[in-house]
Amino acid sequence: MLRSMLALGLVLLAALLCQAALPVYDDALFFRRFAINLIDHGVWGWNAADGPVHGNTSQLWQLVALGLTAVARDWTILTGWLVLASCIMLSGWLLMRRYPTSRPIVVLGLVSPVALATVVSGMETATTLALGAALVAMPRAGGLFTVLLYLARPDTLLMSVPTLVLRRQWAALVGSGAVLLVFLGIFHGFYGSAFPLSFSVKMGLSGLYDAHFLELSAEAGRRHLLFFSLLSAPLVALGWRSRLMLPAAVFFAFHALATVDVMGLHGRFYAPCIPWLVAAAAQEWSKSRRGGLWMWVVWAITVGVSIQQGLLPGAKGWSIGQVSLWTYAAYVLAAGAMLWRGRWAAHVQHRGAALVIIGIVASQPSLPSQSLSDSASVARLRDLVTSWRGLERATDCLGTDLHVYHSEIGVPGFYFARVTDLGGLMNKEAHQGVRFEEMCLRDRPELLFMPHRNYKELNAEIRRGACLRDYKRVIKRSSSPMFVRRDLVQEYRSSPRCSQED
Repeated sequence: MLRSMLALGLVLLAALLCQAALPVYDDALFFRRFAINLIDHGVWGWNAADGPVHGNTSQLWQLVALGLTAVARDWTILTGWLVLASCIMLSGWLLMRRYPTSRPIVVLGLVSPVALATVVSGMETATTLALGAALVAMPRAGGLFTVLLYLARPDTLLMSVPTLVLRRQWAALVGSGAVLLVFLGIFHGFYGSAFPLSFSVKMGLSGLYDAHFLELSAEAGRRHLLFFSLLSAPLVALGWRSRLMLPAAVFFAFHALATVDVMGLHGRFYAPCIPWLVAAAAQEWSKSRRGGLWMWVVWAITVGVSIQQGLLPGAKGWSIGQVSLWTYAAYVLAAGAMLWRGRWAAHVQHRGAALVIIGIVASQPSLPSQSLSDSASVARLRDLVTSWRGLERATDCLGTDLHVYHSEIGVPGFYFARVTDLGGLMNKEAHQGVRFEEMCLRDRPELLFMPHRNYKELNAEIRRGACLRDYKRVIKRSSSPMFVRRDLVQEYRSSPRCSQED
């Protein structure tokens, strides 16, 4: 096991070193803001002035982020990456102990581009891998890990419940159900909502997304679905006979058929089922004596054709969502090395991790040449796309004690005191049917960023309304143009840095 754990650890180290300078996911900053508001204002919510809101999906990761922020306030992102990498290592250790003769398959599943992306996302997904591996590998504690998995990500209940049923762990099923009902009651009493606001958004139940937005999400969802399907295909092909495939299939089908794919980069919506896929493949791989070369050839050709046709995420587009050709090639070769049961199998099965490391290093790595503090990471993300253009100028000219309207809220939430989410993930009023015009005329925010251009109907509604007339557009070239309230325009332009329109 030591050799396999070392291989897994080296891959994770390479991923951290070569991707550490990448900006964090915008959504990952939500957790940090909750922690800051509790530490500074005693409010467990998005805006201290608005009180608690059930915006973040993962209550467990909120607690982790709180601890990290309390200990290292400007290093929540970096310390979070280390925790997430440790979760992958824990997943490997648990599954290798459970399936000691199939360690190469465990390594293969945990060094895939899907699994590695969970480490640098800054979000909770890697915790679900560790807890899922624990549920699979430690049946006696099934009830406990069912509860923890739900707190990490509620949709994992679609895997933990079928797992307990397949094992006929009725006491664990009833006990965990009772505990979860208590938690739902607590959430409803504290937040006013038993389920996260993001649940209704991602299920398309909120009515906040127009037809154009849903069409774009469906297109992205198809790419992420294919990405996850192809990269997990070797595990599925090996483990399809195992009954552990059933919970994974239920979970996979739910997201493939029912979820609005909002920021599902690198197939992260599907990623929590990886421990089940790995365990199923490990069970069958240890039994099989047949070679898998033919299967690998067919799969490798399919991956290559999909890349050539532009069906998979590539090296273009938003940098956080990119996947290089080197990454695909390295993982395909690593899978071949670990699946092959030919004459030289014993010599190549543990070389797969080395191939993945080579792919990571060759993938135009983003090596850290600047500070890895939260403020530096947010600045890199802020400058990456035009959605936040003008934000830095606004903080210099008007300060940070402002009320800001925006649809992309992670970065603004790092800087400003109060941020109203036009996208609805952190805005209870939007889910209750309160329209933009009513909110805007009441709040009169100092800064108004138009929603991202993908929100076509909301943009049209805002432009038709009366509230926008009280604002002056000061940033033009942006996917979310910035407007300043007219009574603040002179103050905004009083600084030499703010004197010119963009």
